[in-house]
Amino acid sequence: MVGSPELGGASHTPEAELPTILTLGRLGSSDARLDDQHQLVVLLAFLAHNGPTDRRTVATMFWPEASTPLNSLSSALSRIRKLVPGAVEADRHQVTAHCRTDAQLMMERLARLPDDDLVVAAHGPFLAGFSIPNIGVELEEWVFDTRDAVAEGLAAAAARRCRVALEAGQDDLAEELAAYAVAFGHKLAVVVDHATMLHAILSRQGNPQAARLAELVRAETTVGGSTSSGVDTAWPGGSAAARLPDADGHHGAGAHQSEATDDSRRRELQVLGDALVPGRVVNLFGLGGVGKSWLIRQYVSEPATIGRFEKILIVDIAEAADGDVLGAEIASAFEQHGFGSGIPLPHLTQPSLLIIDSVKPSPEVLASVEALAGHENLAVLIASRLRIDHTEVDGIALRGLAVEGDQHIGPAVQLFIRAAERARADLVYDETFTAAATEICRQLAGVPLAIELTAAWLGVVPPADVLSVLDDDEILDEPPPGEDLSLARVIEQSWVLLPTDAQRGLSALSVLGPSFRRSAARQVGEVTMRGLAELRDHSLVEVDVDGRIRCHPLVQAYARRQLEDDPERHAGLLEQHRLFFIETAIAAVDPTNGHIRSAEMADLIADRHNIELAWSSMVELGRWDQVQASLPALDSLLLRSGQAHRALVLYQFALDSLGHRPSDSMPRPVEHDRLFAAVASNLAWVKMLLGDADGADELVELGLGSVGGDIATEVALRRTRCALRVNEGDGATALVGYREAQALVVPSDHPELAALLDEDIGRSLILLGDAEAAIEAFRRTLDASRRFGDVHMEARSYLMLGVARTGTDPSHALVLFSEGERLAVDHGLAHLAAYFPIDRAHALAARGDQALALAELERGIVLAEDVGDHVMRVSGELQRGRLLLRMGEPSAGALTSAFRLGIRAKLWGPVLGAALELAAHVVSADGEFAEELVGEANGVLAFALKHPLTEVVDRDRYRDSNAEGETQAALSPSIRLDEFGERLIGLVGRLHLDW
Repeated sequence: MVGSPELGGASHTPEAELPTILTLGRLGSSDARLDDQHQLVVLLAFLAHNGPTDRRTVATMFWPEASTPLNSLSSALSRIRKLVPGAVEADRHQVTAHCRTDAQLMMERLARLPDDDLVVAAHGPFLAGFSIPNIGVELEEWVFDTRDAVAEGLAAAAARRCRVALEAGQDDLAEELAAYAVAFGHKLAVVVDHATMLHAILSRQGNPQAARLAELVRAETTVGGSTSSGVDTAWPGGSAAARLPDADGHHGAGAHQSEATDDSRRRELQVLGDALVPGRVVNLFGLGGVGKSWLIRQYVSEPATIGRFEKILIVDIAEAADGDVLGAEIASAFEQHGFGSGIPLPHLTQPSLLIIDSVKPSPEVLASVEALAGHENLAVLIASRLRIDHTEVDGIALRGLAVEGDQHIGPAVQLFIRAAERARADLVYDETFTAAATEICRQLAGVPLAIELTAAWLGVVPPADVLSVLDDDEILDEPPPGEDLSLARVIEQSWVLLPTDAQRGLSALSVLGPSFRRSAARQVGEVTMRGLAELRDHSLVEVDVDGRIRCHPLVQAYARRQLEDDPERHAGLLEQHRLFFIETAIAAVDPTNGHIRSAEMADLIADRHNIELAWSSMVELGRWDQVQASLPALDSLLLRSGQAHRALVLYQFALDSLGHRPSDSMPRPVEHDRLFAAVASNLAWVKMLLGDADGADELVELGLGSVGGDIATEVALRRTRCALRVNEGDGATALVGYREAQALVVPSDHPELAALLDEDIGRSLILLGDAEAAIEAFRRTLDASRRFGDVHMEARSYLMLGVARTGTDPSHALVLFSEGERLAVDHGLAHLAAYFPIDRAHALAARGDQALALAELERGIVLAEDVGDHVMRVSGELQRGRLLLRMGEPSAGALTSAFRLGIRAKLWGPVLGAALELAAHVVSADGEFAEELVGEANGVLAFALKHPLTEVVDRDRYRDSNAEGETQAALSPSIRLDEFGERLIGLVGRLHLDW
């Protein structure tokens, strides 16, 4: 690399005292002074790598659109001098950097690596993820060119140094250097002279980079078995077959498919091998980019294939539909290999394989293929995007890679992660990223080319934004950085081959969600069974074992855009979609209890996307009668399937669309107000589940002001208000509120409400310590649930009976929990099922099974998170903290977090219980803590024991603790709960346990 000499003899800070400019995977400086200063980092990197540079050249490269680029440069240099004195120097003509980049230092280090020094691996490509507004073309080209040069330089230096380490017997260092060389050697030319050595080192240790190197070499294989690397054909990656371009002639994204793809396609390779025998014509078909050419390349490189066929001839006609062109190409291929030019070929005496790639089915092409069918020594493989419908041709459909595998991360996601690594080095590969990658791959149906094109966008957008890829015209239409093909182009190549009727059918299906039933296809899209069969034959739709139809997501997205070109037809299909799914949801509700019938729950959960879309459209259009009629079905569907966050969005949208505000002076119809109250009631319940107690309280009051005599909605609002008091631990106030709601209900008119209020009253009685009265109330609810056939109520009754039995008979409680959870799981009641593990943990702990209790708590916290029940999750976190204290394994960080979450959600009952546990732990520690901390803990103990929101079961348990009378004044009885919460968190932070 070029150094940075001084200009004009001026003095400057020695390089040893200057920070290193970080360019490999993270942008900033080694002392963090330039972190988040992308423009300054790139400017310093440019000067460090380029040496002294003309001032005007720098200014116009970095500020091409500025009216005075030299002024912009002066401003940037001033900022650098302020942040990193001595890092740059400039005169009227040139600018020079005196600091070095990590890329420069690593290159030098690899060249002179001492025997006992290990490589500090770079974290990613040079200047990956840099973000500079209005970047000029020249600067962008410099970044990409330098990125390639740095990668190749680092890889080559590592490969050369690897050989030295190997000769010196430093096997571990040699392996590290070999893996480093392959990781950065994204172009085979970098490692071509060292491929055999590198592979031997990596494969001996089972390093995954060995397979990547094999794939790099395999991609360079040429006709006749020779390779540009000179690797022996017996070595993995050697091949005696012709090299094919990747899918659709594209040599960019598809070239990166690697060992995971190879393993995942093993079954398809076996199917292909079994089908390809002399005398047969086989059609390998699938969407553009699904990997047909890649699979063929793999197949012809298999030793078994090479052993079966004397000659493997490949013809690529670039989707010409002219049979004469195909015939001429086939004849030319045979003629070049000495078999003459006639078709058929009577003198073909040895088994041979003819591969015809990229065929566009047409009568003329099929006529040419017929001439080859049945030849005793010729197997024919035809690759096409659509199926070739011919009696002499056997079809094999190639679909996308599996999204999920044996270890939950399937080959599609593995491919996405590897492509993401190439696009951006600063990504954090945590659970959030994996979840986003999995959903992206699912939306892309595992199509390798689509996965790699999409992952390439990670260089400019975060993973969460890529999830909207199918709705983003720019991402769909534009080729990603470093590629020459867009997602839309991939799909277009398949779309144009479809017959008109098939195109029309696909465009109709595009208004449906990711999966749908045949009845929806018929009634919404007017697509017949025959039309579906044709689309299925071309692998554009699939039919699950349960009869649900799934359209290929990419094709569906493309078809939706084609439909938008016909606004009248598009509007008609959307109207049919709205009516069909709204009516479907309403018809699934049991009129006796207002809930979706259990037998239809699974179908509606599968149709949830379509139902939500239809309901939102009705809200947007102001069709309030249909919104009102379908509201119970939507609420039952969302909450029972654990979609609290989604419910929040939908109900807030409806409430805003209704436009009701207390300040409104315009009178509104009573029905309008009642709908507002009903939506407010549902939204209040959702906000309570998500921990927004204040927001839920406000909505309850707002809803009660608009209820307009609707008893069911008024009772629902009152129940929510009382449930908020139960969460706080105020059983007495909740009981009074439930009794008032009960007075509004005539059981004969509202048997469901009467049964629910019995359950609610039982919950209040548990808080007040009257377990036997609570059990009687829960039994009444259980009996009513069986009369109604309401499985949700029945399962919940078992849950509450188990809670009531936990204190006196935990073993009986566990039996009740098991029965209730079985019902909830069997009937798809995801939200309710999340409650059982946390309540079961109480019974297990009461029985002394603390390890099992902790495991159930962990499971319950995860389930509560999954369904979006913040209150249950925080309750579980607080109980987990209590249990760990009891087991002698406390965690200050986890307990502090749980207290903060509980206080924010106003879960005072659980918070006070956990406070008692903590205080008792400190007080009973026999002098382990300082006297003032014990005094503080005694104050917490005394305060919580006397507070009316402390649950009776906790108060009884700790009443006999060592709460010394003289220390009880540490916390005044008049202190507010929020102040108490801060004192409590402060106590946790001051404890000097080995936490």
